[in-house]
Amino acid sequence: MRSCEDFELLINLCLDDMLPSEQLEELQAHLEVCPVCREKFAQMREMKAALADMEVPVPEDLHERIMAYVAEN
Repeated sequence: MRSCEDFELLINLCLDDMLPSEQLEELQAHLEVCPVCREKFAQMREMKAALADMEVPVPEDLHERIMAYVAEN
């Protein structure tokens, strides 16, 4: 039987849409009976959504700085 620590990895894979269907069913069954993992899943889902909404501007001179660094090394 898996531990809650094992299910944390499955939660991450699930949120990244990388969890095979067999393991997804196992995770869903565990979430039905484990309030701790259910809460962790909800928190991680919220965090992923918040991060997806963040916009980080790319500096205009980024390409030039990278090329200068490459040329120096």
